[in-house]
Amino acid sequence: MNIDFSDYHENSILLLEKWRERYSKVEYPYKVVVNIFYRQFAMKQIWNKELDNSFVLLKKSESDLYISVDKLHVKYNESANTLLVNNRLADLMEIHKNLPIGNLKYSHFIELINKAQHGDNNSTEEIEYSYIFYRLLNEYIIYWAGFGRIGYGRISAFEEITGCSLDEKKSYPVFTFDTLSNMITPILGFYAKKIYQPLSPFWKSSD
Repeated sequence: MNIDFSDYHENSILLLEKWRERYSKVEYPYKVVVNIFYRQFAMKQIWNKELDNSFVLLKKSESDLYISVDKLHVKYNESANTLLVNNRLADLMEIHKNLPIGNLKYSHFIELINKAQHGDNNSTEEIEYSYIFYRLLNEYIIYWAGFGRIGYGRISAFEEITGCSLDEKKSYPVFTFDTLSNMITPILGFYAKKIYQPLSPFWKSSD
C-alpha cells in the first residue's frame, strides 16, 4: 500500500514559514528545535500504551486504517498538550539532552542553534530539514501503529509503510521508539530528498 505523506511535508513548510514571520532571528532556530522535540517527547509518551500496544491489546480493534490513524493522532495531541504545562518540555529537553529520543538528541542541536542565531544559513537549513524529516518520520510510525490496529504484525506493518521487505525468520531488535526510528530513517531519507525543497535563505546580506 502506497501512502502519500506529501501533505505532511507541505504542512511542515507552511508552519516553518509562519514561524519565520512570528519569531525574531534569534528566537526562530530555537523555537523550531523546540517543536521537533515537542513531537519527539509526545511520541515517546504514547509508545507503550498507544503505538506498540496497537500490536497487542489493540490489535484488530479497528477495521479501517484511516480511522485508526485519526484515533492515534488524538492520543498524540493529548500527549503533546501535557508537555505545555509548567515548562515541562524545556525541562525534559535539558535533562535528556544527551539521550536519544527516537534516535535524536537535543545536544546535537545546541551548536546548530547558536550558529543559526548568528547568521549561518546552512545551520538554519539543517534545523528546518530536521523538523520536516522528523515530522514525516513520526507520521510513518503513527501509520505503522495504525496497521497494527487493523490486524497487521509489526514486521508486515513496517513493510506496508516503507515498501521494504523484511525476512520474518531473521532476528530483529525489539521494537522500541528508538529502534523503529533507526529502521525507518535510511528509507525515509531517500523519500525526503525527493520531495524536499529548501526555504529561501533565512539570513539576507542586508541583515
